Amino acid sequence: MSNSLKRKIIIYLLFCITITVNILLYRAFNVEGQCFFYNIYPLYLLLFMLVWILLKKWKVLKVNLLVLLLLLFLIEQYLIYFDKGILTYEEQMGSRHYTSLYAMGLPKNYDAFDNWICKPNTEETQTNLDFSYLKSYNSEGLRDVYLDTSGLKSMTVLIALGDSFTEGSGAPQDSTWPALLEQKINIQEIDRYKVINGGIAGSDPVFEYKLFKTNLLKFHPSLLIVSVNISDIIDLMCKKGFDRFKQDKVNYNEKPVWEYFYAVSRVFRIIACTVFKIDPYLLLLPDEKEKRYRKAYKDFEESIQKFSDLTAEINCRFLVVYNPHLFEFSNLKSSMHLDFSFEKDLKTDAASNKFTVPIVFLKDSLIKYNLIDTSKLKDFYWQHDYHFKPKGYNAWAEFMKKEVKQLNLNHKGEISD
Repeated sequence: MSNSLKRKIIIYLLFCITITVNILLYRAFNVEGQCFFYNIYPLYLLLFMLVWILLKKWKVLKVNLLVLLLLLFLIEQYLIYFDKGILTYEEQMGSRHYTSLYAMGLPKNYDAFDNWICKPNTEETQTNLDFSYLKSYNSEGLRDVYLDTSGLKSMTVLIALGDSFTEGSGAPQDSTWPALLEQKINIQEIDRYKVINGGIAGSDPVFEYKLFKTNLLKFHPSLLIVSVNISDIIDLMCKKGFDRFKQDKVNYNEKPVWEYFYAVSRVFRIIACTVFKIDPYLLLLPDEKEKRYRKAYKDFEESIQKFSDLTAEINCRFLVVYNPHLFEFSNLKSSMHLDFSFEKDLKTDAASNKFTVPIVFLKDSLIKYNLIDTSKLKDFYWQHDYHFKPKGYNAWAEFMKKEVKQLNLNHKGEISD
């Protein structure tokens, strides 16, 4: 066997191996929705080999393309290792892997409800560029103390639902806004109130309704507070509304077929977002994003109506709080900053009495009562993570204390107007 033939065999064998590796990585991404930064290497290797093998008769073109690929590869490495370009939330926090927004919480055989709640009676440490805090979860899988149903019968129970802002990302266990609210409203009457923290990071109003109806009604609340923000509408745009639940499984909107290339290539992201105007967070074209938003807004309305109907049945007050992200106080650039405003639409509909439930806009209230200094937002929000610091959660709890006192909730779940 000649040396030339041996070289050809080796080249084609490497080519087949490279194609196989890329196919396996692509399939793994489609199943798990995750990939690491080094997935870019076999992709560029495949491109190099394609050019080398297919353009062997066009030497000038082959050389030019190989030089271009090398240049693009070097740009990729610069963007990856210096955290430049268009980054996901996890990448902003220092993560070296990409997680599809359309696959979060969708492991194999995922149960539509139980598997989203944190594992009961466990602890985990949340660590990122800004903070490191221990999270403890009770027997309900919630970031709260042990909840004794019988022990709560003589207390006025308030339940707070929401995402990571309610669970309390960015604060220790005793400095979440539900925990601080409980401390504040019990100062004069010790152990009169119990505020249950039902916040779960990454949840949305549709999931929260199922959580409330399935697991939390047994606590006989006098007041339900549902916290919402811009990320909730984004979640609904990806996860769908109540139509996501199919025979105890979840069925999210399909992720774009080209998302794998967006995941591994920072250069591809720049081209997609600047040339084709793809939304950097939702990976949608403007027209499709608008349609998806309108559908998500209707899903949000449906969830609020279901909450309203259910709380009316059990004689429980219901309050919605819109909490702001950092970029809603400032003009901070964020991939989550949609072209249309969820908050603006909520305010318009609330003013026209479209909702039968009161909606409180936390940003306006914090400013109105001088509970936050907008010139010193870094004292209230984390720099990279964008969640509240303990001081921010304290301001939130201080305002909520005013709201709760105005409702004049009585013992044993009775309500006085």
